[in-house]
Amino acid sequence: MLENGNDKEKMKELFFQYEAHYSFDFSQSLWLPQLADTPGKFYFISLRSINLFGIVDDGGNGNPIQTNFLYDQTTANKGSSEVVSMLYLFLRLRNPLFASRKVYFHADNCTGQNKNNIMIQFLIWCVATNIFDHVELKFMVKGHTKFSPDGGFGLIKKPYRHANVYTIEQVANEIKNSTRKTERNTAIILEKKEFGNWKMALQNFFNSIKGITSFSEFIIDKKHPLGVVYARGHKDKKFQVFNLLKSSLNPEQVLKDKAFTKLSELLKSPEPPEMPAKKQWDLYEKVRPYVPPEYQDIICPQPNVDKD
Repeated sequence: MLENGNDKEKMKELFFQYEAHYSFDFSQSLWLPQLADTPGKFYFISLRSINLFGIVDDGGNGNPIQTNFLYDQTTANKGSSEVVSMLYLFLRLRNPLFASRKVYFHADNCTGQNKNNIMIQFLIWCVATNIFDHVELKFMVKGHTKFSPDGGFGLIKKPYRHANVYTIEQVANEIKNSTRKTERNTAIILEKKEFGNWKMALQNFFNSIKGITSFSEFIIDKKHPLGVVYARGHKDKKFQVFNLLKSSLNPEQVLKDKAFTKLSELLKSPEPPEMPAKKQWDLYEKVRPYVPPEYQDIICPQPNVDKD
């Protein structure tokens, strides 16, 4: 327990020096309904999917903690804006004691070229708006993409296969209970309002790196001019330097522009995806009979689209 001002200053200095390591990835989707005794016909039907995105704090209080974001397939897609929205929410939810000024992000290499560019632009914005001072993003080497989130996903799916689950709230409970003793897995259900169109907003200020998939390591630091990114591939010894700020923009003016500094507050929501008509009717006609009455209109309501 801190007893005096000197102790508090020492603790503050330690937290300032702490370097955070966050790993993130999508899991394979979870399905609803999930039945312990799965009917054979379910293997030939596309069930309702729940997207699962995990971010692991590999440091923190000494025990890796995985924050799992859940959302229905009709809430949002799995694109660049969705990934950035969840990372931003995670950063806002961080324990203030571990809101490090120096952050390392680790991700697998299964992201598309455009998704990588939006991620880099988002990290530039984070540094420019003082969320942190220094950030590094590293993608795993192909063939070696097993890392922290996979362990948390494995702990979730092992008991999940033997449970009866009908709602996204029950999915969240299963995730929390998957590591009740260690409290490694937490779960947060997201609604449409939590997602913003970061892609559209960021592209007003930044250009993209052409051939970005050839790079695996990126560094952004507040000591560098706005928009500057250092990048290199796994086999490269030297970094290449890119300035992604649009040439028509003045850095000093951008940093004073509320459209930039308050960008996260001005985001428009991306268009939510629609469930295909065939899938809606399959759920209603083929899956609904296996769902308890109280959950039928949640998982497989009667479609409001023509069957054809």
